Amino acid sequence: MARLQIPVNGITHYATTLSVTPVFNTLGLYMVNNGVTFLEITTISSFSETVTIQVPAGADTNLTVGPRTFSIPTGATAVYKTGFFPVKTYGSQLIIDVSSSDLRFAAYTFSA
Repeated sequence: MARLQIPVNGITHYATTLSVTPVFNTLGLYMVNNGVTFLEITTISSFSETVTIQVPAGADTNLTVGPRTFSIPTGATAVYKTGFFPVKTYGSQLIIDVSSSDLRFAAYTFSA
């Protein structure tokens, strides 16, 4: 099975869409990244969970940048926000690996 796309919701000077349906998939996720995109992660798990944002290319020819991993604490039922993800480092498509289907994701970006 392929990765599931997280729709990116635009935030403008005037408003944002608040009726966001969170996405989940244990096989991985991806979303469009314009450099001012951020993730909202909700957990319903009673276990410790992880979210890993992959880095598709090295930062320099002799220097590699590893993936960024976020730890969600055991028993936490909360909403976490993270971002921004520079396009030069993370690419125009953000690749996200998850530890379980108990994590829900919504994505936002700033628009003109």
